Amino acid sequence: MDDKVYCCSTCQSDHPTHTLLPIAEARRALYSPINRLYDLNNATIKSLSDLQSGLRKKLAKAIVRK
Repeated sequence: MDDKVYCCSTCQSDHPTHTLLPIAEARRALYSPINRLYDLNNATIKSLSDLQSGLRKKLAKAIVRK
């Protein structure tokens, strides 16, 4: 963690004073923001799709009224 470089358990002996994370924790820390962005992206796409659908319905009603 100190050098911002991943270190295997073999190399850990060369860096005894460095703070290390187990691989599973490092993976969770790395993927957590990515997963949040993925969820936000999906929610944005759904909102835009819903908005587009609503606009199409309003446009269809406006065309019928003419």
